[in-house]
Amino acid sequence: MEVWRENQKPFIGENLSEIEDFLYTQLTASDRIRILERGRDAAIGKILAFRGWRADYSWPIDWFIDPKSGYRWQPCHASEVLQRAKPGPTGDIKNCWEFARFLHVPDIVRAYLVSKDIQLIDRLMAQWQSFSELNPINQGPHWVSEQEVAIRGLMAIYTLYVLEHAGLLTESWFDTLMDQISCCAYFCFEDIEFARRCISNNHYLAGILGFYLPSILFSGLPQAAQWRKRGRAYLIEVLESQWHEDGGYIQPSHNYHRLALGYLTWVRKLAQLDQDTDLLSLIDNRLVMSRALLSVMQVGKKGELPNWGPNDGAYFVPWCETDFADFRPILAVVNRILDQNTALEPGPWDEALIWLGLSGHRNRQVQLNSAHSDQPGLHCFSKAGLMLHRRQNWSGVLRCGPVLSRYGQQADQLHFDFWWKGNNVLVDAGSGCYADPKIHEWYRGTAGHNTIQIDMQSQMNPYRPFLFLDWAHGIAQKGLPGELFGGYHSGYSRKDRLTYHYRWCLPVDQGCYVIDYVQTDSPVNIDLAWHLGAYPAHNVKRGVYSVPVHKDELTLSWLCSLPDVQEHLVEAGEHFPDASFSRHYGEFEHASTIHLRGWVTSGAVILTAIGQFDLVDAVVTGNTVQIPGRIDVAIDELLRAQ
Repeated sequence: MEVWRENQKPFIGENLSEIEDFLYTQLTASDRIRILERGRDAAIGKILAFRGWRADYSWPIDWFIDPKSGYRWQPCHASEVLQRAKPGPTGDIKNCWEFARFLHVPDIVRAYLVSKDIQLIDRLMAQWQSFSELNPINQGPHWVSEQEVAIRGLMAIYTLYVLEHAGLLTESWFDTLMDQISCCAYFCFEDIEFARRCISNNHYLAGILGFYLPSILFSGLPQAAQWRKRGRAYLIEVLESQWHEDGGYIQPSHNYHRLALGYLTWVRKLAQLDQDTDLLSLIDNRLVMSRALLSVMQVGKKGELPNWGPNDGAYFVPWCETDFADFRPILAVVNRILDQNTALEPGPWDEALIWLGLSGHRNRQVQLNSAHSDQPGLHCFSKAGLMLHRRQNWSGVLRCGPVLSRYGQQADQLHFDFWWKGNNVLVDAGSGCYADPKIHEWYRGTAGHNTIQIDMQSQMNPYRPFLFLDWAHGIAQKGLPGELFGGYHSGYSRKDRLTYHYRWCLPVDQGCYVIDYVQTDSPVNIDLAWHLGAYPAHNVKRGVYSVPVHKDELTLSWLCSLPDVQEHLVEAGEHFPDASFSRHYGEFEHASTIHLRGWVTSGAVILTAIGQFDLVDAVVTGNTVQIPGRIDVAIDELLRAQ
């Protein structure tokens, strides 16, 4: 420990007094009570799993339990853990992993800073010691995934530095933490080629950090030079391959985009320590690109982005008194790194700046994209496959992207998200959970999105739990008349059938019109779903629904060219998982869903309106859409747009 202290490199936790001051001057008394309660619970094995629901891992910690189902995973060799799972319901291994990530460490540390209760730190270190004793490297469920291992290693580094700067680090605790850091680094290095070839996304990036950070911070470790050389080369590979030119991330998910940026903020601190200007420049470029997309997509009144792609609880690091869905902490960090006068008001998200040593930081000038989060009009991110239209009272996001934007995650082409005054009205249902095949298939499939399902099948063919085949290719159309924006996909075309789904959106001040057109050379059943999340719909009459959103009364109405279209309002609990959505992994909330179903032999048009207006006087036929004072267009004209 003394050798490390003599050669210690500054990284994190040097400004604990500033953190403590922030907790007392910038947060409320109720915030501090909540911090203390959450930290005391975490110290005895009760955490906020996936930042959403309470999970009890007992005391002493049961490292092999799924606290939701009670299923216990076997402490066998890691390569056999999943194969040895008993037939039938086994619980969710992510629930078992959650405590062993040690992402609850900031909860305990912040509670200590509020209370100065040393028992909290004693309990925390008892957890680290227990984990090391009961989970030797390559044994048990916690050595299955390189990302889980990497996160645990990074949190061990965080714990070590915080205890050192708090004056609490002992020789015994140092040995415990260094043993875990070394084991995690070794595992990630040995496993990295698998991640590089098979899961080259956030898993690959996390795995690199698992051994690259220790190679610089603890350069005396036996393999540090080798880890450092390969880690830097692979980091550059990741930075050059995992970001689209429009700022989108390879993993089609805002949640995982944020996770990747969280990793980069730690890497960037090391690049500064190492005076690695080339790596710094590449990281800053990716931060610029990411900010251009994420800041525009921030449409929620509490810092939320549309719930696009997997939202399964990945969050690095939860050290602010903000909600899981709030993106302001990462945007505040990115803005400060790039030396920008952030548009964010001061708030609890600023705590992230202090933890990362950025509270008074000023970096060299970096040219930013001119996009700002409040700019009205249409914003297109063609590589990511997202189109956002923003008006004064509402925002709408259309998902339409190429195969490369898909990464086989969710069958959501032409999904439409609608937000009214910062409230998510038409929702993407989320991830649900991965352990139950029925729930997982619904949430990742077309059925869990606001788009059209054909013949009760997803747009892409399910193959494995995290892989579709025959990826749907979406094409955004240009040259559409007026303010129309949209596109189409051919995911439902098969060897014996050509079927296309087109969707065009027409924004107006009071809301948005959505025009759907299905074109097919063989008869198909269609099912258009509108998922209404936390704002249930009430059927006024056929084709008209009222949707109360706080003090406003919205209307969702529809017209269809099919004479015998069937209309169904599914209430919460009737046909679960239909009429549900998931803000936090493993947690489900009630919703309502409107279904429009019909039989199409060649072509059909459905016109939907959502907002403070309805479809009075609108006319829809098999080839035309007429909205007095808005649009009078033939479908053939829209099909010709490129």
